[in-house]
Amino acid sequence: MKTNFTSTDLESLFSCFDTEQSDTTTLTRYAVQNCAFTTLYDNIAADACCAFIRTTNSEVDHAYRFSLAGGYQITSALCGGWIIRNPVKPQSPVYWIPALPKNRQSDDDQHIAHESGAEISGLDISTESLSITVVCKKGFHLDLVIMRFMPVAKNIIEQLMTPADYELEPVFLWGSHSSYSKPADLFLHLIYGLVYENRTSWPYYRKICSENDAHALYVTLAGLQHTSGKQLYSLLKRLLVSATLSRLGVDGAWRHGEWSNDMEAHFRLHCSGMHLLMDVLSEQQDPVVEESLRRAAAFIAKQHDTTAIGNWFLHDELELSEGGMSKSPFKWVTSKAFGKQPSNMLVLNTHLDTSIALDRYASLTGDTQYATLLATARQATRTLLAAKPAERLYRLIFKTIGLTLLPTEQARQLPVHLRIFKRLGWKYLIPRLQYVKKIFPRIVMPGGYIDRALSLRGISPPYQSINTMDLARYLRRFPNDIPLDQIKPALEFSQSRSFRNFLAESTKTRYALGFWAETLYHLCSIDTDPKYRQWLADALLDLDNNDLGIPPSILGGNMEALSAPLPPQQTPLTCSSILVANLSLSSKNEFLLVNRGAAPATIALNEFSLLIANKISPTQGQDITLNPGNWITLQPAKL
Repeated sequence: MKTNFTSTDLESLFSCFDTEQSDTTTLTRYAVQNCAFTTLYDNIAADACCAFIRTTNSEVDHAYRFSLAGGYQITSALCGGWIIRNPVKPQSPVYWIPALPKNRQSDDDQHIAHESGAEISGLDISTESLSITVVCKKGFHLDLVIMRFMPVAKNIIEQLMTPADYELEPVFLWGSHSSYSKPADLFLHLIYGLVYENRTSWPYYRKICSENDAHALYVTLAGLQHTSGKQLYSLLKRLLVSATLSRLGVDGAWRHGEWSNDMEAHFRLHCSGMHLLMDVLSEQQDPVVEESLRRAAAFIAKQHDTTAIGNWFLHDELELSEGGMSKSPFKWVTSKAFGKQPSNMLVLNTHLDTSIALDRYASLTGDTQYATLLATARQATRTLLAAKPAERLYRLIFKTIGLTLLPTEQARQLPVHLRIFKRLGWKYLIPRLQYVKKIFPRIVMPGGYIDRALSLRGISPPYQSINTMDLARYLRRFPNDIPLDQIKPALEFSQSRSFRNFLAESTKTRYALGFWAETLYHLCSIDTDPKYRQWLADALLDLDNNDLGIPPSILGGNMEALSAPLPPQQTPLTCSSILVANLSLSSKNEFLLVNRGAAPATIALNEFSLLIANKISPTQGQDITLNPGNWITLQPAKL
């Protein structure tokens, strides 16, 4: 088979960028195209640049050789990927290849339809040169990412080579429900300058761009930066900012095309883009970011349905009309409950998130033009959460449905008559529940279960955890709207061991444990009750046992829960069996420590003093021993 060949010198590849750029101190993106490929350059610092290389689709297999003259050597980095540097000439640039090259097929809407690892057909290293040859398959394009650091950035190289153990702790991501465990994992998502979910998305099973994952990654990197003080994480955060800004449409929308070929916007993901930009503004002023945020806020403020109970923020653009909903992959029922439009599914979590985003936007920017809109949206929230028609009927229904939410082993032990009711529940009640809700509209159910939406078919158990997370966030911003006591039944239901075990049994529902842990982080940040610390400890052990990773917020970088400046960070513990959740706020410092190991772990408190302990009463400066599964919360005595 015929194979074409192209050779490129890496120094000339970057010198082309250097020639075109006059400002190397600000965040800029620049594209250079030649006959073989296009390179996107993200200039993230005066001494650091990232090049996203994408070849043109080839009619035959095509080999690309990338080379460097001189005595360059290649070594693997503990943070992932490979470092290329010249020990003979220490003043030479250093290159980091964080991910193996991929062959991909993408459509005009930036969906990734197919991808596979690219063949590395040659690796030649000598005293004269270093070269890598990669093969792009027929009908595909080749993606390769390379970061270049100038000699003054040698500390960045050391940070890539020698991470601390806590920097390699898996972190659960909100969008793709996958995990990040090292800096190179950023580039499982950051592809040709855009952030994607690290999974294929139902129903078309293609990779879509996701501001949800972008925000989760940003919160993760912010927490690691705050803990470690390393410049590396600041640079990687800037790549996420550049990617997020570049995808914002001229109308102020981030669009996704997850459920149709119309490139509909999913407003939960849109709000995540806003939260990322607001995180940036919480750290520093940036007129470009603020202007982009202003346009994003103006767009999302229009995406609502005027109902009889107030304005309701929609879930996605398909909800704007019944014709749009006909393209949705979900089964739904038309309903005019609460005076809503039939195409409005009355999805709770997106409405809550949009309300939070617009209120946070007003607090950060001083732009209060959406205050009236937000006030009516909050009224709609209060009314819907308080709606409890047909209480006896729903109590009977959800006693039956509750049997379907038991883990397998517990369900097997049910007496025969309850197993019959369980079968009736999943076979007949759940598929027809939306018709009951059409007549008696409510989503907060007896026993603590909160439904995802009013007009969608069936139930979605994982959204119980997403709803509780958003309600906890909502409580922080609007403490007078829904008292904590009002959502306690939902919290108790979510914390029950049977429901957590039910979620953990299936790969389709297991991800909800990550959102439950996020719920508890937010609850701990607004309530001092030791019960929520115990629950968070339980949740972290659940995540660890199911290999899901820790929730991003416990790293201490979620600016929605914090205010600038961030609270000082204590030197991280080095005991690998101890999970640490940073619950510190600007007004207090608090750390939850959980022993996830199989053996007791000894912790040197040093300058920590006891805040709340689980049956442990050490004194300041005394070492303590945590048994497996045990936890303690501490506060620094001196910072």
